[in-house]
Amino acid sequence: MLFWLIPPDVTRLATEVPDLWAWRTSVLDFTRGTEQSEEIERGPALTGTDRQAREARLDEIEAYLAKTAARDRSIARLHREAGDILKALGRWAPARDHLVAAADLFREAGDVHSAAHAERVCAEIDLDQGRPDAALDRLRNHLLPLFGQIGDARSIALVQGQIADVLEARGELDEALRIRREDVLPVFEGLGDVRSRAATLGKVADVLAARGDLDEALRIRREEELPVYERLGDVRTLIVGRVNIALMLLERGRVEDRPEAQEHLVWAYQAATERGYAEAAQIAGILGQLGLPVPEEGAVRGALTGIDTDVPREGDRV
Repeated sequence: MLFWLIPPDVTRLATEVPDLWAWRTSVLDFTRGTEQSEEIERGPALTGTDRQAREARLDEIEAYLAKTAARDRSIARLHREAGDILKALGRWAPARDHLVAAADLFREAGDVHSAAHAERVCAEIDLDQGRPDAALDRLRNHLLPLFGQIGDARSIALVQGQIADVLEARGELDEALRIRREDVLPVFEGLGDVRSRAATLGKVADVLAARGDLDEALRIRREEELPVYERLGDVRTLIVGRVNIALMLLERGRVEDRPEAQEHLVWAYQAATERGYAEAAQIAGILGQLGLPVPEEGAVRGALTGIDTDVPREGDRV
């Protein structure tokens, strides 16, 4: 499906139809003539196993950048590609340098979304390097203003969620909880984005559990988060959600909670096994650590009855 839009309509699509926007494959800009240099072609898609190919492509990009004084979007794309390669290779400092250069050039060209992508990866690098203060600064002072320029409420909410993640990791639980409840949830509710709202509620439950309020955390997971994934038929997220409930029940330490926790773990194990998900091994490990039997294949057939759709989501974890 192809949408041919003028710039104002791109913004409307991103903010008013967030579910459709989230599934886009790419956004191509035809408002200018092509800027890609004939001297260096766009690189091939490289998988995590082609280290030699990555190094060769990186050498090609850096040699070209060293001899050009151009400052157009094709140069920004090369900086971004170099930054992505260096990040994959674990060479953080030069990766950040390239990505910062890419963000600056994209901003000059008025390409806010591409600039924001580069800034987002910079923030990820800061976190990977154990520099949460730098990550927070980039998220608050670079990414939020970028999305504010175009009124992209959904992207602003996503960045606010990342800020809350960093604060939670630093132990600033009250502020992380406030941001998710006051800055993130209302946006997704206003957009009608039920999946993102449910995911945010799951993170609210995580913070409440970290603060020791397991009863409220369990209530949110049981009554507000899991039913959404059941309605959507999202098997992988259901698996994650049910395992999270089981772990919270076990953390609460009540003998009467153990059968329910076991029920959730067994369902999740069978569902993961039937779909061939790697999570099955993790869940089997949890059952083993608890001294609970791992069900034989087929012992709990029908775990997926009535759930026909499977929509894996980036970031789902047990």
